Amino acid sequence: MWYCFHPMVLYGIEKNHFTGSVALVTGGASDIGRALYRALAARGAAVVVGEIDGPGAAATAAMIAAAGGTAAHRGSKW
Repeated sequence: MWYCFHPMVLYGIEKNHFTGSVALVTGGASDIGRALYRALAARGAAVVVGEIDGPGAAATAAMIAAAGGTAAHRGSKW
């Protein structure tokens, strides 16, 4: 199932709603993308941070892992 969310929409969704799901959001190194990843991970999703900014993707994945979530990252310059 595919979802499309703005991070603020997720605040009404219960804690484990996305358990067993994998989330992929483009542009996850900062701002709205990072907030969306963190919100999805807080609700049980495993996340894959896709971003051309490799260090930014790694930082987002590290934040999620430090908070107890499951995250992997893939940064790539074109």
